[in-house]
Amino acid sequence: MKYRTEQNKALLKRKDQSSRTRSIAISFTWVFVVLMIVLPILAICIDALSKGSLLFFETLFSDTVSIALFYSIVVTIISVLFSMVFGFCAAWCIAYFKFPGRRLLVSLIDLPISVSPIIIGLMFLLIYGKYGFLGQYLEDFGFVVVFAFPSLILTNISITLPYVARTLIPAMQELGKKEEEMGYMLGANGFQLLFRITLPRVKWALLYGMILATARGAGEFGAASVVSGFIRGKTVTLPLQVHIFYSEYLSTQAYISATLFLLLSIGTVIAKQIVGKQGLKKRRRKT
Repeated sequence: MKYRTEQNKALLKRKDQSSRTRSIAISFTWVFVVLMIVLPILAICIDALSKGSLLFFETLFSDTVSIALFYSIVVTIISVLFSMVFGFCAAWCIAYFKFPGRRLLVSLIDLPISVSPIIIGLMFLLIYGKYGFLGQYLEDFGFVVVFAFPSLILTNISITLPYVARTLIPAMQELGKKEEEMGYMLGANGFQLLFRITLPRVKWALLYGMILATARGAGEFGAASVVSGFIRGKTVTLPLQVHIFYSEYLSTQAYISATLFLLLSIGTVIAKQIVGKQGLKKRRRKT
């Protein structure tokens, strides 16, 4: 009896210690989130409205911000669509087949995540610039890449591609290819396998990867700052325009423009939650 009482006391003591540890960890996490995320967001919103709502709406609806926002939307949509196609093809090959150079391909897909975007911009500058490896030949045919709109799309594709591919690869590996093999044995052709079996099975993972790619691509600054040339009205996206405002000592206008990214962030978080829940429900139904 005495042994059981001591054992219960020891269990209660461990529970108290665990509870205190949990409380400290949760408190530390909240403090970190408030200091690193909440306060900076509040600071941007307060500074954006510091000179009144009139300047706020004038800046948001000005031609400068509207054009930069338009270019950001166009670049993001085009790059994410290309990343969806290339990312799906890469994930399909990597997840379903074994071939020489498979690990190298995975490493190269991950490379833009681990390399600074500025380095990526420099690489495209060396290849597609006026005196680059391919740029000098392309310009002979009247096709200008660097310091023009195509450079924004190319750099954005290279940066957003890993987010689509790396989301699809584990999803496809988990699902396997048995259903595709059964469809092939029953006489389905390649397009039928793709649109009736493969895509419906991975659609939520694909959407999730596209959301991540959209959030990453819309806020791209490093690579774009190298290859864009900051040509106003032609190659300036919204992140570049924020930098221009700030470098011209128009900090309030920079903060006002940055609030558009806050709206994008909120939309991304909501979309991720919806897509994530739908994908989880689908997996639970199958199990």
